[in-house]
Amino acid sequence: MALLAMLSTAPGGERTRSWLQDRLWGSRQTAQAQQSLRRELSALRTALPASFGELVIADRDRVRLDLKHFEIDHRDRDQGAVFLEGFDIAGEDGFEEWLREERQRNFPAPAEAAETPPLPKAIVDLAKPAPGFGGKPALAILPFINASAEPDGDIWAEGMTEDLVERLSRLRWLPIIAPSTMAELSHRNLDALAIGGLIGAAYVLRGQLAQRAKTLSLNLTLLDGQTGQMLWSERLALPDGVTQLALEEVAHDLVGTLDARIDTEQQSRVINRNVEELNFNEQVWRARWHLNRLTKHDAQIARELLARALEERPNSADVLIQACFAKAWDTWSGRRDEASMREMRGLAQRAIAADNYDGRAYMLAGMAEMWLRNHENAEGLFVEALRLNPSLARAHAQLGSNYYLTGDPKSALEPLRQALRLSPLDTQNFYVLGEMAVSYLMMEQWTDAIRHADHAIARRAAYFYAHVVKVNALVRSGNLSAAKKALAKLYEAKPGFLPSDVDWLPFRERRWNDFLKQGIALAEAG
Repeated sequence: MALLAMLSTAPGGERTRSWLQDRLWGSRQTAQAQQSLRRELSALRTALPASFGELVIADRDRVRLDLKHFEIDHRDRDQGAVFLEGFDIAGEDGFEEWLREERQRNFPAPAEAAETPPLPKAIVDLAKPAPGFGGKPALAILPFINASAEPDGDIWAEGMTEDLVERLSRLRWLPIIAPSTMAELSHRNLDALAIGGLIGAAYVLRGQLAQRAKTLSLNLTLLDGQTGQMLWSERLALPDGVTQLALEEVAHDLVGTLDARIDTEQQSRVINRNVEELNFNEQVWRARWHLNRLTKHDAQIARELLARALEERPNSADVLIQACFAKAWDTWSGRRDEASMREMRGLAQRAIAADNYDGRAYMLAGMAEMWLRNHENAEGLFVEALRLNPSLARAHAQLGSNYYLTGDPKSALEPLRQALRLSPLDTQNFYVLGEMAVSYLMMEQWTDAIRHADHAIARRAAYFYAHVVKVNALVRSGNLSAAKKALAKLYEAKPGFLPSDVDWLPFRERRWNDFLKQGIALAEAG
């Protein structure tokens, strides 16, 4: 019954598996919750009439009820009725929280309804770019709710909200509608679709400080402001003896997560549309999608889109940054000469001039300096990028690269780990894992080097650098037969690879380039 109620009240009849597991079986271990959900889905399918076909559709991540065969009437019932009256699931706080919110949403108290004048159905036409945001998608952050018994919970919830807003505002591509603006709406029990329609927010973030036994957690939900669909939810356990520093660390990690989630969602919204129909900002997102595919064909499409966008707005920081990313990919993948690196640096410097608060521009300028072997300049630019946006995962990764390229692989590991922690689902994490592999190789930790190289190759089979590191680690550990097989895999994945390609890698000391080439030669001879 609870599963059916949760699906029928969801926008489009759809919930994520993790959301359902968290609300219905949050007190159990993850594996037990997953098994319970599978069992109840089977029971629900059996209970529903088969004559209508498949009414419950489940895939790896989501569960959907086909609402066209149902009449959902609970929101039209008399005020005297109570939604799921008498229904309870003992020990499941997540279910109780959902049920309480759903009842409030369906049947608000008469006094509150009398005091609060009705809102118009829509102020903003979401079919068009929302005014005031320059055509960019905006994120509305509702004030976080304290649903715990912790005496300082209200203070922590408010402080967490403010800290997250401050940190997210450093993502220059994502306008933030702050809780101070959202305070009035938060008291009206509006859903994400209503909020999006009222203020033009493409995304809505809700947060709640909750308590289960003695454990505090922060429950977060990211919703689509255009459809009301849940895009992401997570329960973050907070450490015992919560401190302001601990909350700041949680906010720091959340920025990286939200940055990646919303970035991916924005790209997915434009990939199936006609290019000629895209507005200026949508052209930039389409270009980002093509760049992330990491193919020559897609890179060419991205360059054409960005050239068109640059012609329209030559001083747009966003376009200059994306054009610089495109140049960076072309420079790296093609092992281009210094002229290409200087061109990339010029684009990054123009982006800094257009918006000197965007950490991405400083990071890209640092990458150009690093590839030009100006490592001290590069480090200063990476540090500045992280000062502007401490949650910029790729800046942490580039700082780590700069450390090992200057001969300090031990210092490289922490920023590289930080990059993975901030953005664990980044499509380009094969690069970070490869950088960790070469750092371990330089430290003569062969097993760790091989393991991280394998992880990088599993994510991108054609990543030549990870193959080179693995071959070297196997050779240096004395496993010549395995090294020879790993070398064959390298040539299979990259038929055009030449050992001289390693000379492009911008080590401060060229002996490391020679070291890598020597390992390849030993594997060939072995």
